[in-house]
Amino acid sequence: MSTIQVVFLTSDKVGADEPALGSRLMTGVVDLLDQLPVLVKSVLLTNTAVFLATKNSDTITSLKRLEGQGVEILVCTTCLNHFGLMESLQVGKASDAKTILSTMVLADKVLKF
Repeated sequence: MSTIQVVFLTSDKVGADEPALGSRLMTGVVDLLDQLPVLVKSVLLTNTAVFLATKNSDTITSLKRLEGQGVEILVCTTCLNHFGLMESLQVGKASDAKTILSTMVLADKVLKF
């Protein structure tokens, strides 16, 4: 089984035209990450993707399942602070830009959504 070392999420939606549909699609993407025929090593959440790891997100259960399987979930600290969400973080580890960037640079494969 091949490995995608990093999944890099930069939004809480897929696409921009239909926000409700985009949210639903992103929930589906996160739900399927552990069902792919490849192994995911890290999931990086930046910009509005940090909402995916906070209270009331439809993706908390899926992200916790991934984390329980050993997938590293790194959530941008600057982004959490920008949106006032630091206290709402439910899964993953608040992480700085250097760690997030290093994780991407050291990966053989990065899948960006």
